[in-house]
Amino acid sequence: MNFYQARTINFVPMVQNLIILLLFGAAVAYLGRQVWRSFRSGTCASGCGKCSAVDFAQLERKIKEKQSASA
Repeated sequence: MNFYQARTINFVPMVQNLIILLLFGAAVAYLGRQVWRSFRSGTCASGCGKCSAVDFAQLERKIKEKQSASA
């Protein structure tokens, strides 16, 4: 084994570790951004339904209307 082969063998795991660390950092940044956005949003105008925009008073009124209509 010559000097170049020994250097290449030691270099490959270092590059692999660097790629894994970059991917892990990107994943942590993505999750942190999602958490930040979920706490920061005041109103939801997108209409996607993830903002717990359930109006329990309205649901209760509808249930009472159905009960009174069936009685």
